[in-house]
Amino acid sequence: MSKTTQRKAVIVGAGIAGLAAARRLSEIGWEVVVAEKAPERRGGGYLLALTGLGYQSADRMGLLAALSARALNPVEFRYANAAGRFGYCVPGDTMRAVLGQDAVILFRGDIESVLYDAIPGNVDLQFGQTVDEITQDDTGVQVTLASGGTLTADLLIAADGLHSATRRQVFGPEKGFRRDLGHMLSPPPRSTSHPTAYPTAP
Repeated sequence: MSKTTQRKAVIVGAGIAGLAAARRLSEIGWEVVVAEKAPERRGGGYLLALTGLGYQSADRMGLLAALSARALNPVEFRYANAAGRFGYCVPGDTMRAVLGQDAVILFRGDIESVLYDAIPGNVDLQFGQTVDEITQDDTGVQVTLASGGTLTADLLIAADGLHSATRRQVFGPEKGFRRDLGHMLSPPPRSTSHPTAYPTAP
């Protein structure tokens, strides 16, 4: 990229991936537009453990201190089924021993909040916005928004989740390109369904 040319990126999705990409691209001089279909920022979500590459990435981005300030130090994790009945628990000491020192446990919504607060002011973050059409040629990619506007960019990033509507527009039905990695979620004993981890103490 020449010093006189500013490249432009359109990012679909203002979750963790979209906000992280927006921050980094803006830092290196790109013009960034983020289109998020939700009318406003979302909160809550599952507990996540930032370890390994995730922990290192947060450190390189200069966000580790802000993330650590929101971290939980659970006494134990109790797993419950949809009816609220507890199945089994994992002591906090066990979790910390498994994860090691380089780990931060916090809610997904808190990670998004830290990233949102770190977004430079020149990032154009548009809520309630979806992408209706995508075309591309040798000069770049054209994105038609639901609002009726059209953006021309050098890069389009689909950060709109596992079943991305953006990727479906570009590549076709996901069954033709999705590659499962064989990950599985095993329920607690006695076949309680869809276990969710709840910290019993902050």
